[in-house]
Amino acid sequence: MAYDSSRRLGDRLPKLLEGLALAVIVAGLAMRSTVTESPQARFSATAVSIFDQPYSLCISVCLASCGLLLIVLYRGRQVGWWAWLGLALFILGGLSGLLPASDKRAAITSLVVQTSPVIMGLGLACVSGRPLAMRLVLALGVAVGVANAIESFNQVAYLNKAMVDQYQKDPNAMLGPLGIEPNSLEAFLFEHRLLTSAGSGYLTTRNSTGLLGAISLCCLLAIWVGQRDRLGHVTKADMIYAAAAVIISVGIVLSRAKTAAFGLFAAGTILGCTIKKGRLRTACRLIYGMVVTAILIAILGFAWLGWSMPQSLLVRWQYWTATGRMIADHTVFGVGPGNFSYHYCTYKPAEAIETVADPHNLVLSLLSQYGPIGLLGWGIIVIGGIRRILVGPPVELDHVACKGRIAWPVVAFVLLGCTMFLVRPMVLAILQAGLGDEIGPDWLEATVPGLLLILVAALILTASGRAGAGSSSKDLPLILCWCLSSSIATGLVDYAPFEPANATWFWAVMGSGLAYTRRSPDRPQDSKAWSSLLATIVVVAASWLALIRPTALSSSLISQAYKAVSRADIQAASMYLDRAIKADPLCPAAASLQARLLIQQARQAQDPNRFIDAAIASIQIAIERNRADFRQHERLAEALELAGRYQQAYQAMQRAATLYPTCERLWFRLGQLAEACNRPHEAIGHYRRAIQLEQRFRAQFARLYPDWPRPVSRLGQVQYRMALERIGSLSGTVGL
Repeated sequence: MAYDSSRRLGDRLPKLLEGLALAVIVAGLAMRSTVTESPQARFSATAVSIFDQPYSLCISVCLASCGLLLIVLYRGRQVGWWAWLGLALFILGGLSGLLPASDKRAAITSLVVQTSPVIMGLGLACVSGRPLAMRLVLALGVAVGVANAIESFNQVAYLNKAMVDQYQKDPNAMLGPLGIEPNSLEAFLFEHRLLTSAGSGYLTTRNSTGLLGAISLCCLLAIWVGQRDRLGHVTKADMIYAAAAVIISVGIVLSRAKTAAFGLFAAGTILGCTIKKGRLRTACRLIYGMVVTAILIAILGFAWLGWSMPQSLLVRWQYWTATGRMIADHTVFGVGPGNFSYHYCTYKPAEAIETVADPHNLVLSLLSQYGPIGLLGWGIIVIGGIRRILVGPPVELDHVACKGRIAWPVVAFVLLGCTMFLVRPMVLAILQAGLGDEIGPDWLEATVPGLLLILVAALILTASGRAGAGSSSKDLPLILCWCLSSSIATGLVDYAPFEPANATWFWAVMGSGLAYTRRSPDRPQDSKAWSSLLATIVVVAASWLALIRPTALSSSLISQAYKAVSRADIQAASMYLDRAIKADPLCPAAASLQARLLIQQARQAQDPNRFIDAAIASIQIAIERNRADFRQHERLAEALELAGRYQQAYQAMQRAATLYPTCERLWFRLGQLAEACNRPHEAIGHYRRAIQLEQRFRAQFARLYPDWPRPVSRLGQVQYRMALERIGSLSGTVGL
C-alpha cells in the first residue's frame, strides 16, 4: 500500500507542482500590481521606504522560483535556444556590472528585480496547450487595469483634492515635516507635483500607471477578439468586456500618461504595416512614413537650426546627452544595475532642474547599467519572442488535458484571495508603519483591491467560456505583439517599462504569447518533478540566506533606530544602527544614518569632538560601500569642519564637488571652507562658480515655467546673496 501511495504521488506530483507554480505566479502578479514598489528608492528621513528592498526581493524570488520550476519541469524545450542565449547574456551583463558598481547592494537588488520577471515569463512559455492558464493570466491583467483605474479615480476625485486644499491653507504644515524650506527648489517640486498630480493608481508615477492600463487593455482585447472569432455575434460577455474597456480607458485618461498613448500609437502603426493586405496596411504605412519624416525634420531643427524644444523633450534630451557621456566613460560594463542615480550627478547639466534615477530611455538605461552585453541579451529575448509570436504556428490545444486542469484555477483563486486579504494588509502595514506594530492601512484600503481583482478576473474568465477563448484567433498574436511593442515604444521616452509591476506584466504577456505558438502541447515530465522541486527549494533557500535575510534584518534594525530617535533614545538608536551595519555588509544606508545622527549630536554637545571620530568612522564605512555617492563626502566635510580640521574638510568637499560638479551648494560650501583655510582667491572662484550654476538654473526655470508666480532658487536666496557679498568683499581684500 505504501508503494502504491508513493507511486500515485509520483504520478500526480508534476501536475501539482505545475498548478501550484501557476497559482503563485498569479498571486505574485496581483501583489506587484497593487502595492507601490520602489526598490531603488534611497533611504529618506522617514521609515516609509525602508522595507521596499526586502519586499521586492521576496516577490522577485517567488516569481523566479516558480518560473524555474516550470522550466525544469518541462525541460525548457518549449522555448528556443535564442531565449536561453539572451537570458545568459543579460545575466552576464548584470553580473559583470557588479564589478564597477559602487553600491553593490543596489546592484544586486536591481539585477534580481529585473531578471526574475524574465525567468517567470520563460516559465509561462513552457506551459503550452493550457489555454485556461493563459486566459487566467490575461483575465488578471484586465482586473489589474480596472483596479488601478478605480484607484486613480479615487486619487483624482478625493485624495489629491484634499491634499491641495490642505496645502493651500497652510503650506508650511506640509513642508515642515519633510524638512523643505519655502521658495526652495524642493518646495517648488513638491508644489508642482501636487498641483499637477494625476491618478497614479498603485504605482509610483502616472506614466507607469498609464502603461499598465495599456497592457491591461491589450489583455482585454486578446480575450475579446477570440470570443468574437469563436461566436461571431454579440453576447452578454461583450457587454462585460465593453464595460471593462471603458473603465480601463478612463483610468488611462486620468493618469494623463502621454507616453503610454505614444507607445500604443507607435506600436499600432508599426504593426499595422505588417498586415499582408488591405487599406489598413496602406494607411498605417502612410502614417508611419509621415511620423518618421516629422521626427527627422524635428531632429534636424533641434540639432542644427536652433529650434526651441518642448518642455518634456528638452528635459529628456538633457537626460539622454548626460547618459551618453556616462556610457562613453563606462563603455564595457556600464555603471552597474541600480547605480545610475549616483553616477548621473557627475554628468548632469548645470541647468537641469533635478537628478533622476533613470535616463527615461530603455536602450540608454540598459546600456548604461548592464553594458552592451546586457543590452544584447535583452534584445535577443525580446526580438526573438515577438518574432516567434508573430510567425510561429499556433498551438494545437490538448482538450483532454484541459478538462483535467479545471481544478487548478480554483486553487489559484483561493491563493489569490489569501494573498490579497491576508498577506497584502500585512505588507502594507510593514511598508507604511515600520514593523507593522503601529496603525496600518484602513480596512477599505486593504480589502477593496482584492475584491476587485477576484471579482473582475472571475467575471472575465467566466465570460470567455471554457473553450480557450482567443486561442484560435488569427489576431491574437498581433494583439499581444501590440502590447509588447507599445511597452518598448513607451520605454524609448520614459522609465515606466522598468517599473517592477510593468516589467513583470511585460514578461507575463510575452510568456502567454509564446505558450500559444507551439506545434503541439507538451506535458510536464514525471522524471523531472523531484528535480524541479529540489531546484526550487535550493534557489529559495539560497536567496533567503544571501539576499532577503541581510536586507530584511538591516531594514528592521534601521526601523527600530528611527523609532528610538522619535523617543529621543539616542543610545538605543546607535545600538540598532551598529547592528544594522553588521547585518548587511553591503548596504551603506545604516552607516550613513548613523553618521547623520552623530553629527546632529555633535552640533548640540558642548564637546563635539567625542562624537566626531565616531561619525567619521561611520562615514568611512558608507564611502567604502558606495564610493560614488557625493553626499557621503559632503557629510565627511561637515564632520571635519565641526572638528576644526578645515584643510581636511576642504579636501573632502572637493571630492564631493568632483562627483557632482553642477551642484551650487557644494561650490558655495567650498567657498566658505576656502575662506576658513585662508585661500581668498580660491574662495572667490568657488563663489563665482556657484553663482554661474545658479544663474543657468534660473534661466532654464524661467523658460520652462514662465508663469510661475514666485522666484525659485536651487542654491537658496540667502546663500545666493551671501555669495555675491563675499565675492565683493574678498575682491576688495585681495585687490581684484
